[in-house]
Amino acid sequence: MGNTFSQFYFVPAPTLTEKNCPDLAGKAFQNLSFDIPDSGYGGVGFELCKILYEHNAIVYMAGRSESKGQMSIEKLHELYPQSKGRVEFLYLDLSDLLTLKPAVIKFLSNEQRLDVLTLNAGVMNTPAGSQTAQGHEMQFGTNCLGSHLLYLLLRPTLLESTKTSAPGSVRVTWAGSIAIDVGNLYAASKTGNLFLAAVNGRKDAPGRILHLCWNPGNLRTDLIRHNSKMQNLALELVMNPPVMGAYTELFAAVGKIPLAKTGSYVAPWGRLLDVRKDVQAGCMPESQGGLGSADKFVIWCDKMVAQYL
Repeated sequence: MGNTFSQFYFVPAPTLTEKNCPDLAGKAFQNLSFDIPDSGYGGVGFELCKILYEHNAIVYMAGRSESKGQMSIEKLHELYPQSKGRVEFLYLDLSDLLTLKPAVIKFLSNEQRLDVLTLNAGVMNTPAGSQTAQGHEMQFGTNCLGSHLLYLLLRPTLLESTKTSAPGSVRVTWAGSIAIDVGNLYAASKTGNLFLAAVNGRKDAPGRILHLCWNPGNLRTDLIRHNSKMQNLALELVMNPPVMGAYTELFAAVGKIPLAKTGSYVAPWGRLLDVRKDVQAGCMPESQGGLGSADKFVIWCDKMVAQYL
């Protein structure tokens, strides 16, 4: 309960922001910004792209709307004309698995490395009965299956990039939530992302890829557009601007975190915390005294996406 409380109230100040972010020249980042109507492009994802591009990174802004993506790119060029980085749009839709392989092929036609894959797109509390293009429940299909497939398609490039990088500097970061400690269908999909970070982190540790799952914080973004007015009124007391979530994701992307911490949970605004003990047990394999829930979940995810690899 204490760790849950500390993610709502008296949250420590971020340790990594645009003011002290290191130079990222030559590093390639792929960041997802899910297309949300009438919101500009991407909220927290755009705020993260701003920091990365300001510090000379190669940034791929991935999402469903090319027109909104191009508007965001123009805005970045206006804000940071001195940047030595590059920003590109990449069309994909996590709720349609068929769009992911073509996106990866396009990315690899231009880039030979990928330093950080930030899986920060997702949906929350979608209307009952909402489904992905492949007929999966929308939250699980988008937040878990779409993200997992994109990671698998880019895994060979990530592994190749580790050959010229420090251990743990090549990373995959997954969108979690405080909901992991609370519970509902959305929370189950976020727990799924923690499971994916834990299992894939163990798998990729020999290859020196660091996996993390982060709670961006309680933010004023359009992610909460499906909430009731009463829910949003209650949340307003603990809401923060989107840039604070970008600091959490920035810490996960380039903060000083050793490879030994792979599979860890990052809390606002950039610190490692433990989740509930039963969820921790679920992340651990049965061979190590855990429940093995994460292993079983990832096996299911692998089966669901196998035909799209």
